Amino acid sequence: MVTNFLNYYKYQSTLRELVESRFIVVGLDIKHSIEGSVNLGIPLSQTENTQEILNRVKAADEQIRSVEVFAISGADGNRLFGTDAEGIGKKGPESWVNGAESKDSNTWQFDEPEAFGVGIALINSFNKRIGGIVVRYSRAYQQTKIEAMFQSLARTVLIVFGIACVLAFIGVYVFFRPISTTFSRMTASLSSLLSNEEPVLNAANAETPEEKHYAAFQEKTHKVLAVLREAEEQGLTDAKETEPPVL
Repeated sequence: MVTNFLNYYKYQSTLRELVESRFIVVGLDIKHSIEGSVNLGIPLSQTENTQEILNRVKAADEQIRSVEVFAISGADGNRLFGTDAEGIGKKGPESWVNGAESKDSNTWQFDEPEAFGVGIALINSFNKRIGGIVVRYSRAYQQTKIEAMFQSLARTVLIVFGIACVLAFIGVYVFFRPISTTFSRMTASLSSLLSNEEPVLNAANAETPEEKHYAAFQEKTHKVLAVLREAEEQGLTDAKETEPPVL
């Protein structure tokens, strides 16, 4: 059961990495097109075909929520192009600028309430970071896959748990049934013994080691009770013989 849930979290992590990789590839295609123009001496803000490329990429994949290009060289993260027309000309989040300027990697990832995102740094021919590309994509695809996986694992766990419970019940029943039967016979025999009746259990019909031990104990007890009853009867007889005569 624990293994199933570990597999679930492993699946969730792997799925996210695969989806991230897919959109990073999309961003890298855009990066190569833009950097090709920039390396020809065209300023990033004047690459005329960039907006057309972004629109085409978004239209080709329904999972993409937006694609944006921003500048960091003297522009402080301003959005130059994007499929979200209202955002063009506005400053992007500081995390975008930090990601594009980071020397550790040319890509980064981020989360939003309704979307995941990947970023790719834009670098000119002088190895200077001049901006970045951000691809935001819907959480819905991953959530649908993860929920389906969780439901599948939950069904499997319930089935396994149900089978384990049935087997455990059968095992307990098989294991304790002889003990329960023995205990019932011993209890019935004790009741008959205390009622001065013939005991149900004796050395002849005892089957289990416990019953044999009990039969031996019962025989001794029966003798003791017989002696006690005899003593009690003798005491009553003596008492009657010593009673003074009634005047």
